[in-house]
Order: sequence, then structure tokens, then C-alpha cells
Amino acid sequence: MKWNNVAILVLSKIDFAVETTVFNCLRNYPSSYLVSKYPPEKGSALKNVELAVGGILTSKLTLFSKLIIVAHGTHDTCGLYFPGLLAVYLNYLGVRKVGLISFKVCSIGEGLFLETFAHECIKYNIEFGWCLGYRGSVHSYRNHLALCDSTMDNILRLVSFGQLKLSDDQRVKVVRGAALLPDPFCAKLGRRFANK
Repeated sequence: MKWNNVAILVLSKIDFAVETTVFNCLRNYPSSYLVSKYPPEKGSALKNVELAVGGILTSKLTLFSKLIIVAHGTHDTCGLYFPGLLAVYLNYLGVRKVGLISFKVCSIGEGLFLETFAHECIKYNIEFGWCLGYRGSVHSYRNHLALCDSTMDNILRLVSFGQLKLSDDQRVKVVRGAALLPDPFCAKLGRRFANK
């Protein structure tokens, strides 16, 4: 499923791992726009990419949009943000509605971050259909994201040049948000979001 509109929000300093992930996201969604809390480091390949440092996401996002959040993290933090503070920050940036919030953040799907974040978003009038986070470490190589905590997933991806991977329920956690999207749209999203 390709989304109508995609925004990429970078919440960690732009080191090699973050830069590689951002480039892969830009390759998959070439018309997306990029907002970063931090400027690119000197010598960063992102210096030639249109990048709104500290920019606002305001009205560009709708329930048919995807927001990709790229950061370093753990099972309970996204960059320097705990779930409630992240909801406050997204509200500050002008996010009000979005179909999917996809976290490209290590281990964010292991604990209760996504569930707590979904609850906190209600408090700050942010509606979304789903949020998705990886259950283990995420690294980009060979132009695709790889779950590196799983030996089997690594082997599948490497021998298939990124064409095969473990099933979603083994790699990611999907949490339903407060927004209800139309059934025909949900059907296009596939089984990843069914029954959520």
C-alpha cells in the first residue's frame, strides 16, 4: 500500500544509521517531505536533501497519510521522548490526523511504548489509524530495513537480497489508534492491519 502523502520526522542526531534509514525511506517514498529536529552533520549526504530543521507538519497530514518517525530508541523511548512527551511534541508540530505512524526505532515494539503513546495522543487531539514499531533492533543495509536481533530474519534477508523476511507478527507490533478509517481503505492495507 502506498500512502497519498508521507512525512519523515527525524528525532535523533543524523548519524550514519539514521541517515541510511532516511535515505531508504526517501527511496521508497520519493515525494515525501522531511522534517528534522537536528541539522545534518558536516559531510552528511543529507545536506543536499530539502530538509526543514525544526519544521512544522501542520495541515499536510490527513488520515490517508503516513508519518515515519526515525530515531534511536529503546522499548520505552523514541529519541529523547517518552510516549507522553512525544504526543506533546507532535501536537506542537501541528499533527492532528494521520493514517499510520511508523516508527523506525529499535525495540519500540517490545514494551508498552506504542500502547501508551496511542493513549497519550487522545489527550492531545491527535487521531491516527495505527502505529507500528519494530520488536528488535533495526538497521538499514543493502537498501532495506533488517531486523538484526533475529538470526533467521537476517539469513532470510541476506540470501534473498531483501526479498524475503519473517512474518510481521514476529518482527513488528501494530497498535490501533482512535481514528476509524473507511473499510475500503483498510482492505487495501492488507492483513498487517486487519483485526487491529
